[in-house]
Amino acid sequence: MMTTQPQTCNFLNLAGLPWLSFVLLLLAQATAFAEEPKLIPVKDYESTRPDGRFQSSLGYVHQYIGMTTPKLSLPDSLTESEFVAWRSKVRTKLRELMAFPDVPSQPDPKKLWSKPREGYTLEKWEIYPAPGSVVPILMLVPEGTSSKSPKPVVFCFPGSSGTKEYLANEPEAHPQLKVAAHEEKNRIAFEFVKAGMIAIAMDHPGSGELSLLQDGKILGGATRDKLSRDLLYMGWSFVGLSTFEKYQTLQWVKTLDYVDTKRIALCGHSLGTEPAMALAVLDEDVSALILNDFVHGKREQDLSLAPSMDGKRIYFTGGMWHTVGGLWKWFDLPDLVAATAPRAVLATEGGVKHSLDDVKRAYALSGAPDNFHVRFMPSFDDPAKRPHDLEPVMNGLHIADYYRRSNTNPAEHYFKGHHAVPWLMEQFEIK
Repeated sequence: MMTTQPQTCNFLNLAGLPWLSFVLLLLAQATAFAEEPKLIPVKDYESTRPDGRFQSSLGYVHQYIGMTTPKLSLPDSLTESEFVAWRSKVRTKLRELMAFPDVPSQPDPKKLWSKPREGYTLEKWEIYPAPGSVVPILMLVPEGTSSKSPKPVVFCFPGSSGTKEYLANEPEAHPQLKVAAHEEKNRIAFEFVKAGMIAIAMDHPGSGELSLLQDGKILGGATRDKLSRDLLYMGWSFVGLSTFEKYQTLQWVKTLDYVDTKRIALCGHSLGTEPAMALAVLDEDVSALILNDFVHGKREQDLSLAPSMDGKRIYFTGGMWHTVGGLWKWFDLPDLVAATAPRAVLATEGGVKHSLDDVKRAYALSGAPDNFHVRFMPSFDDPAKRPHDLEPVMNGLHIADYYRRSNTNPAEHYFKGHHAVPWLMEQFEIK
């Protein structure tokens, strides 16, 4: 979700900006966040015409988005029965937008190898979600797991630059794959298996072992950009493909007799929260969801930001890999969290207050107000540190001001294992 995390080497220059310029922009944002107490001056979209029309196409589309109300956004007033009907409509529409292909029966997944680790076994499997497709996964299985002693399972999805090996605290599958940002804190699957849960680590499409290799080398450049574009041309999307691969894997995992199918969790970090949210809405067997990102609407973020942060070039607000065609006509990401109610959700990095309030309202309507839990980043872990909560949403903001008003500090964007692991152990009643 957060759009400022640098990509790995195979995604360099993916936004059309030189990599050094992109890094310098991030540093400028961090400096502004730390030092600038007042709004950073930037120019918003504006019309110089007396009729208010925009000659700029970007200005017109920005206005058009703002004037269009998503058809299935959580209504301001609902009864409990109306909420149930709304939730069903969201699930139906999301399945349509995810555009899963109809696939014939595929071969059973294949275990490639198994290796002992301290307190658990590391297994590598191949999943065959569709004709022509192979998706390797890592499964970390705690000692003592069996059909007589099934264990809960946690699906772990990395941030933008992460890989399944990185989540599992294992060496990367290819020497070109190296992640530096918060590496010691983002070993999500490793932390969960150490807590006694089966952990499944998966790559994003086009990342890790799903990258394009030629002559033993991962091709750099706009890998994810091209993949996203090609999918959009086919009426699909990067998020749709990612969710499909994970959905197919989940259906197989539910057939394993050593998995406790009453205790299935999804844990996504950053980009990984998008398929996690979608999968939680689509599959009601998911009993818990952990979001390691700030809860916010992508549509609202787009409307809040000025077109340029430096007055020289249009700001890069996120790649096509976040784009699901038609999504904003129907709902935004907080609506998906709301549609997960009454199942347990933990948001570890807070977010925009009114978005969090909407989700809390949905949980109250579902009869489970205590099943939505929120923690905040260290910079905002006290209400006194969140002075903008009661202020109206503003447009024409610098990205640093948007983050500050969303209770978010990009430097603190990492897996909050100290919140997530004990919370899930409590949900699953693990001693």
